[in-house]
Amino acid sequence: MIRALVLALLLAVGPLVAAEPPAYTVVIYSADWCEPCQRLAAAIEAHPEIVRGAAVEFRDAGELGDRNVRVPDIRVMRGDAIVARTVGYRGREAFARWLEEVMP
Repeated sequence: MIRALVLALLLAVGPLVAAEPPAYTVVIYSADWCEPCQRLAAAIEAHPEIVRGAAVEFRDAGELGDRNVRVPDIRVMRGDAIVARTVGYRGREAFARWLEEVMP
């Protein structure tokens, strides 16, 4: 399901992507059973402008190797560096405000 959402997001955002690679990547560790993860994916799919031109990657939370991981675990990356991190989803508006703060 997550892979299908990523594909749909890439298709939806495609025309908005600049010729240069994006400066930021929003990496979202999620799980299929996670309702907030599903709401976050749906919000990004419906409103791709909230990621402000950043690349978006949904990854399985199991990749973190932590059995106690909380999801969604959202990381804003610039190259290999984590610029900002938050856990949980508090709605589209709050997510958009957070991204505005961490991706000037």
